[in-house]
Amino acid sequence: MEDVLFYFTAGRYEFRDKGIDIFIAALGKLNERLKKDKVKKTIVAFLWVPANVKGIKPELLESRTFFKDIKDVMDDEINAIKQKITYLIVSKNKIKDESIFDENKLLELKKKVARLQRNGFPPIATHYLYEGNDIILNKIREANLDNSKDDPVKIVFYPIYLSGADGLLDLSYYDAMQGCHLGVFPSFYEPWGYTPLEAGALGVSSVTTDLAGFGRYVGKLPRSKENEGVFVLKRFGNEDNTIINELTNIMYNFSNLPKLDRIANKLEARRLASTADWKFFIKNYIEAHNLALKRVFD
Repeated sequence: MEDVLFYFTAGRYEFRDKGIDIFIAALGKLNERLKKDKVKKTIVAFLWVPANVKGIKPELLESRTFFKDIKDVMDDEINAIKQKITYLIVSKNKIKDESIFDENKLLELKKKVARLQRNGFPPIATHYLYEGNDIILNKIREANLDNSKDDPVKIVFYPIYLSGADGLLDLSYYDAMQGCHLGVFPSFYEPWGYTPLEAGALGVSSVTTDLAGFGRYVGKLPRSKENEGVFVLKRFGNEDNTIINELTNIMYNFSNLPKLDRIANKLEARRLASTADWKFFIKNYIEAHNLALKRVFD
């Protein structure tokens, strides 16, 4: 898990306006680049974009149950496992499965793990969709992202609202966001754009664009050159291929950051978000309101 990074995008199903098309295309290029450069990192990219769904795919619910079964066994054995590992370390003996579990318990665990094994690739969408020709799934296929074992970029299209009780992740929107390393919001148009601001407020680095109000605001602030925290993608006046390549570079460079640099980016993202606090912005709203009244009644 030390070599796994979680990227995400979230928002309404506005394929172009929210930059979902750009995100998927850049993930495809990132996948090829990581593979070519033999970077030992796995990127799990979530698309939390609600769509018209039929229900959760049963194989995922089954796998979730099997995994919980293994976890319950480990929870029951955890104190005995800790004690055995401690003795093995103190006595300078090698830690092996056989030295931690007795023969019957090890056989039981192996059977439970075997139930998790499946043929083929993990599904891209977690739910069945009513729309048979879904444009997000089509774009994912176009980007050659199929969750194959050799692909460093794995993609998860999660087409329901994160309510905290959806029967699969069971995480709220903010909890899910906080569990990630980078939020990617390459919007084609946003009057302001709250998602990268929300990410920063939660201490999560993010990507926005100069076609979003928040992106333009951040672009004018004094920022750390080494750790930007909020990365502003230049979309204004640029063609899609140029934008996709720049986003690929941002995600690639972020994937290669040491842990301490990722932490520094989190802190900078939170600092930038704090400058957009309501207590600072309220005076602008009051001034705009008073100006509007003055123009109407003076």
